[in-house]
Amino acid sequence: MTAALIVGAGSGLSASLARLLAGEGYAVGLAARDAAKLGGLAAETGGAAFACDA
Repeated sequence: MTAALIVGAGSGLSASLARLLAGEGYAVGLAARDAAKLGGLAAETGGAAFACDA
């Protein structure tokens, strides 16, 4: 399985990229400052969320 780490994934283009890659079968890691946004995106994509100062 191919993996991708998306930094700044809380919203916008990075969140869209995370959705696209997850839909293509990638395992996605999501990093951003907003833990609440990350949690929702992680649930949607099946990815792992890492709240940090990205």
